[in-house]
Amino acid sequence: MDRVVNFLKKDFSPLADPLSLGLLVACSTWCIIIVQSKLYDEDIPDMSVPFGIITATLGFILPLQMSASIGKNKDCMDNYNAFCGDVMALAWETITVARKPENDSRVKQLFDIYFIFPTAVKWKFRGGLEMKKIYLVKHGEKPQADKKTDITVQTSQRFINTPIGQEHSENMANMKMDPADLLFLHVFDLISELDITDAKKNMLIRTAERVYGAYGNMGNLSGYVPPRLFTSFLNSALILYVVLIPFSFDIAALKLNIVWQSFLVVYFFLGINIVGKKVANAFVSSKVSGGAFQTVGASETDTNASIHSIYNRRKSIATTKLKTIPILFH
Repeated sequence: MDRVVNFLKKDFSPLADPLSLGLLVACSTWCIIIVQSKLYDEDIPDMSVPFGIITATLGFILPLQMSASIGKNKDCMDNYNAFCGDVMALAWETITVARKPENDSRVKQLFDIYFIFPTAVKWKFRGGLEMKKIYLVKHGEKPQADKKTDITVQTSQRFINTPIGQEHSENMANMKMDPADLLFLHVFDLISELDITDAKKNMLIRTAERVYGAYGNMGNLSGYVPPRLFTSFLNSALILYVVLIPFSFDIAALKLNIVWQSFLVVYFFLGINIVGKKVANAFVSSKVSGGAFQTVGASETDTNASIHSIYNRRKSIATTKLKTIPILFH
């Protein structure tokens, strides 16, 4: 059943949306009622003018809305990818400039934040961010069996159980601040406490500011909601279109053929409407998108794995010396 639902979401989105499916069923039912009751034989005034105006209006507004939604999806993906890239750059810079043993505890706390940054930001803009549900490793909440001991073990630690996570929880209890915003406060505070030169601190702070800049851009994109007046007008136009479309055909000649013809036309408009509503949000889960449009999930998983690799290899990376490559001039 899940495969069928995902197939509909991906290739036939109006059939997977309850409201659109309801309008399609209502349109077909309305057409059958008109034909069977011979309502078209009644003295009904000519509706070609209002129907033509509504058709032209929908034909202009819906593609415009779809184009804006696709653009918003792309902007969200671009900013999220830039955010993840800057977080990785911040991780690289942290292990290269903070090599002294006395910085190890603060570096560990910084990396605990870097690990969850992609996940926390995704959930912040998806809605429903709960820090207690975030693990340092993506999908760390899923226990896995140890092949050697045949014992089921937890794959990752919860963020709130780390020292910086506990500090975050305490600050959340005393401060009226967004949980994701508070993570940035901890990052800047920990950078300022590192035992490194001011020049290196400034370098880290500039990179952290780039991370926050991408985060702020995503907030601007996700925070915008179309005016309710526009949404109400669009829904009203779609309902009126469903009501009037049977009368745009020569019902006496086509009879029940108007059912499938009306279905196809309404399906086309509703498809554009669904794209305009759903595609804009790149932070939805893969279950919601059904693979029909791009979301940030893959970037989140890849970034989390990459930052863990950076931290696990931090000692060898920090002590590796680049070999001098001779440059030959001819």
